[in-house]
Amino acid sequence: MARRGNPVAHDFQALNDYERDMEIAELKRTVELLQRLLEYQQNNAQPRRNQHGARVEVEDQNPFGIDDDS
Repeated sequence: MARRGNPVAHDFQALNDYERDMEIAELKRTVELLQRLLEYQQNNAQPRRNQHGARVEVEDQNPFGIDDDS
């Protein structure tokens, strides 16, 4: 069965689909990297201590070091 319509438009759609798939793959790799980094940080986290040496539960307000002032 022959394709109808503009073959150039079809080629652009295929290119757009390919680019989208590449972006999705890159995002998946980024998510995996961030998950491994978070797991590493959690496994190597040291308990915080106060001036008396007692362990202190401190909630990190900015756990990923993201600067919101930009």
